Amino acid sequence: ANGSEYVRYAGEFHLRPKYGWDKCDDEWELVFDNGSGTYAPSPDLLINLKELLLFNFPGLNIVTYEYKDPRLKEITLNQIPFMGICNEKPTHPDIDHYKSLLSIEEFKQIPIVSLEQAIEPLGSLIPTIKTYVQMIKEKCRNPADGLTSDESASIMLYSIIWQPIDECLYTVLNSLLQTLDKNKLQPWILYLKLLFSALIHLPSNQLIVYRDNKSNLSKQYHIDEIIVWQDLPLCTCSIEYLQSEKYLDKTEIRTLFTIECNTVKNINKHCYFQADNYLLFLPFTKFQIIKCSYQHNENLHFITLKEIESSFLLNSLNEIKTNLNTSISLNIFQRFCLSFKIFGNQSSISNDHYHNTSLEHRILKNEHSWAIDLDRQNLTDRDMKIIVKYAIIKNHCKHIRLRDNNFTSYCTTILSEGLYNNTTLKSLDLRNNHLSDLGVQILALSIIHSNVETLNLESNDITSEGAQYLAQILRNSRTLTELYLSKNFLGDRGVKYLANALSEDTINIQEQSNNSISEANQTILQHLYLGQNDITDEGIKYLCDMLKTNQTLSWLWLTDNKISNQGVKFLSNILVDYNMTLEWLFLESNKLINDLCIDDLIYMIKRNNTLKTLYINNCSLTDITKRKLIKITKTKRDFDLEV
Repeated sequence: ANGSEYVRYAGEFHLRPKYGWDKCDDEWELVFDNGSGTYAPSPDLLINLKELLLFNFPGLNIVTYEYKDPRLKEITLNQIPFMGICNEKPTHPDIDHYKSLLSIEEFKQIPIVSLEQAIEPLGSLIPTIKTYVQMIKEKCRNPADGLTSDESASIMLYSIIWQPIDECLYTVLNSLLQTLDKNKLQPWILYLKLLFSALIHLPSNQLIVYRDNKSNLSKQYHIDEIIVWQDLPLCTCSIEYLQSEKYLDKTEIRTLFTIECNTVKNINKHCYFQADNYLLFLPFTKFQIIKCSYQHNENLHFITLKEIESSFLLNSLNEIKTNLNTSISLNIFQRFCLSFKIFGNQSSISNDHYHNTSLEHRILKNEHSWAIDLDRQNLTDRDMKIIVKYAIIKNHCKHIRLRDNNFTSYCTTILSEGLYNNTTLKSLDLRNNHLSDLGVQILALSIIHSNVETLNLESNDITSEGAQYLAQILRNSRTLTELYLSKNFLGDRGVKYLANALSEDTINIQEQSNNSISEANQTILQHLYLGQNDITDEGIKYLCDMLKTNQTLSWLWLTDNKISNQGVKFLSNILVDYNMTLEWLFLESNKLINDLCIDDLIYMIKRNNTLKTLYINNCSLTDITKRKLIKITKTKRDFDLEV
């Protein structure tokens, strides 16, 4: 009031003019400060605060709140249900036309990816979307209804309404669904696949739900007419709320839809705000109009719809169990990436005006060399186009080293274009970058369709998810003989994918027609590096099952994992009874290996005639055990033992 002090509430936040006391106007802001600095308020606090302010200042328009944490800047959450319907006339059910536009058969085979991967193509369309995803994922660690955290988060992201409304995912997506423009929908395919998969896994409910619109739509709806809504509307099962004074302005003409549904999905457990009681039905659900009326004193039109046929999406997608190991789904995903350049800021990555004079000079200086060393050059995603243009395409390099730079998954779209059907490059070293699972996924098909023999992806933040695409490479590449994957996060699950791919047993593959066919793995991999990947004895069991049948692998690097004496026993039995190709085995720095495995080690060394090298140093063996092993190896010709 005196122009110099904040208006304080409970010592937790300050209300002040947004542009300073000397420019006091209609825009004010809240600064959250607990005495030791600004902080990010919880959603519950914000909800309660909103209610308090709206109660005391009925005309107040709360637009945004801003977190001082730069990752959560200018977050706005709107808890008021947004259930409007497009004012355009509803369409008649030409379902074949919709199926054609959506290419449902191809859509079935788009792989289900993480939410972070699914929204990558949307960054330029919805600038704040990554901020909301970060916030949402924190609430989806233990989702209900058997959904994955990414599936639950995809629903939560959809149901949050933020400002400005026209940049909200809910609004943007539904506008596109109304137009059914295939080109405009293309960047949304990965997100739609994840969202629809989540909704399909939720049980269908036979309920009466409600949806409204702030206009008179009565002339567009006629009794007995059959219609199809193309959008994905948020509905509620509480008509009382829609008719409450808080929600309903009786001076406005409105249309309220009563919808008798058979396949509506209750998403209450997957909403950011617990108070939200939202329901969804899938696009292209068929309805029949059974009643129309008007309540004059409320300025309210009532239209009653009855579901007569569920969405074809529900039926089509419910038949599919997405198989990330099929070459078909990988192929479609890769073509999608290459065709639409969806990953990263393409204006920065592929900008023809970007130059790195030092990099260009370094590559051109080696134009007559088969190899180029670009290690530790502080290169970024923007430099990949230069590398592809000059080193891969122009110089026809056979060996490229890109270690210890700053490459992320964003650069892999450009790199994959350079590798696809390339017949010159033999060795690609990308260790100590940040390609992640997404980068592996984008590169996979190009590696398969190249002549790369040695691929180094050590220390690239790859998890078991990325291992699925590495397995696809192992199954299909006819040139890859060395694969370096140490210092990642594959774990036992990731090892299982790789081991299955390297097994030479006959496997079943589900083709697009869903007919099962048999195909034998024809992997030619010889050297596999899996050090520092949190592999336990369970992972060793998967590798041993593979070693029973694999006839090409000769080098297995398993250093610094969590392998115990039991894992040594598994390996000993397999190498004695089954495998006749493994020559080098590295078990060093597995601290759980101790003297109790001595008999298994001696048995393996004495009875296996193929193994030439065993590294088991820096484990927990005593000097006595080490001397016993050294003594045994003296009876073996040219045997290299490190203890």
